[in-house]
Amino acid sequence: MIAIYAILVMVGLGIIFGLFISFANRKWAVEVDPRIHEVEDILPKGQCGSCGYPGCLAYAEAVVTNPDVPVNLCAPGKAAVAQKVAEITGKKAEALEPKI
Repeated sequence: MIAIYAILVMVGLGIIFGLFISFANRKWAVEVDPRIHEVEDILPKGQCGSCGYPGCLAYAEAVVTNPDVPVNLCAPGKAAVAQKVAEITGKKAEALEPKI
């Protein structure tokens, strides 16, 4: 009988905490610009850091949200990636100087 009460208490707590987490998820949700993920999908995902950012997601976020970040910083992607990123962000793609 004690085991049944323990199970019912645990199920009840699970339901209460689940509802709280669901409410918190909707209340404090963070809106993300969908262009960030579009740019990230285009990048080669080498996580090389040659653009000056710690990874492809960080560069994608910077190039979408900051108008001063150029679209041609991805050295592995070369001009083709820079052109696609420029189309998504609405920026102008300039020629990429090769890095050695």
